[in-house]
Amino acid sequence: MNLFFLSVTATVLFATSAFSAPYCDALMHESQLADRYKRLAPIYSNTDNGWIFTSDQLDPDFMMSTEAESLMRAVIGEFERRNISLAIMVAPPRAVIAGQEIVNETLGASGIYNVNEAAVSFEKFLEQMRSAGAVVPNLLQVATAEPATDYYFRRDTHWTNTGAARSALALAEALNVAPGFDLSDMPNNGVFDERGSLSDIVDATCGHRGDAEATYQFDYSVVREENSPGLLDETSDVPGSMLFGTSFSDRYKRDQYQVADAISSALGQDIINASVSGGGLIGPLEAFALSGGFDDDAPELVIWEFPYTEVPQASALRQLLGVLRASNSEVITSQFHTITDGAASFQLPLETRTAELLHVRLNTLSVRWIKVDLTFPNGRMKTIQLRRKSSMAAHGQFADWWVDIGMLGTARPESIRLRFDRQEDLTDGEIRLLSFAGH
Repeated sequence: MNLFFLSVTATVLFATSAFSAPYCDALMHESQLADRYKRLAPIYSNTDNGWIFTSDQLDPDFMMSTEAESLMRAVIGEFERRNISLAIMVAPPRAVIAGQEIVNETLGASGIYNVNEAAVSFEKFLEQMRSAGAVVPNLLQVATAEPATDYYFRRDTHWTNTGAARSALALAEALNVAPGFDLSDMPNNGVFDERGSLSDIVDATCGHRGDAEATYQFDYSVVREENSPGLLDETSDVPGSMLFGTSFSDRYKRDQYQVADAISSALGQDIINASVSGGGLIGPLEAFALSGGFDDDAPELVIWEFPYTEVPQASALRQLLGVLRASNSEVITSQFHTITDGAASFQLPLETRTAELLHVRLNTLSVRWIKVDLTFPNGRMKTIQLRRKSSMAAHGQFADWWVDIGMLGTARPESIRLRFDRQEDLTDGEIRLLSFAGH
């Protein structure tokens, strides 16, 4: 489905410039953006309505691939196997929330984005995870419900404190918990001025700093005092509920949008916020699993938050599934391999080709990615890319990497090649193949 396209004719570009009043034309061109922003090009802006959209926020298709959907089902199954309730909160598409009129004004004649079709695709994506067994509130319906409120900032990627609070109430409803507060009755605790992550791009590119956007902060201590004495106090070393999220739940590394407070107050229970800005889709979950957190004294409820721009891909899910299955696996073979020029290759004897997990233990913690190249008897190749965000370094570094290689259909790989970054740090690694005992 290709609902979003660009026109490259000079006439259309001229019309766009007049119609959408962008902050500057450089935002539309990758070559004129700083390196860290190039992947976001073209960037659409409108000085009249104040909205800014990056290209990754205009993806119209949110459906997981068949492979990713199967892997997501397996990931959810791992939480079920541990008797952990899993709730998934996906912040909905900004462009859909803004509405077709705003999108048309901002994109002008240079692009088309069908809000209705994108909304349908997003809701189907939510249903994919819901049908696999996770609790998944529909935050798109929440964000577009009446009475209208500012769910998103216009010049920042993230939701407002109000958007976060409404999402927390929707989570409580999805979990069949009576909401712990009424947002219309919540006292505010001052105003926060969001400078805007998207305004930062405009400032760096166009030399224009837009006005900060004000959002109310809420006094959740009132909820604690009135409804749940002791809420958020330290009562046990064993977490009852944990939030694993992105910058939406860890903005400015201090949860600026009060997501944990909102969820805790909505559910009436303690919430430990393990979210990490820049940690990516699986970073906090993988780190907690590697630390053994899901095996001993695991939380009863896990809340996995990620935005619509992080639709789960197969490689990331294989990486997460591998570490979740690690504690219930049995070693088939273990070997030390010399890493030469950042790579190591080995053949798989017939008796090891039924292996479902690959475990790599390196002699350094600095590696940020591994590419796993699988070769099959018919010559077909498949690459699984494992990644760790540099932001996760402060939250624990690990020499161990796990990946599920079992859900590959009927064909089994006959050889594996591993490619690593940070070649200068690597000399050798222990590589194990394992079977999974949790079927």
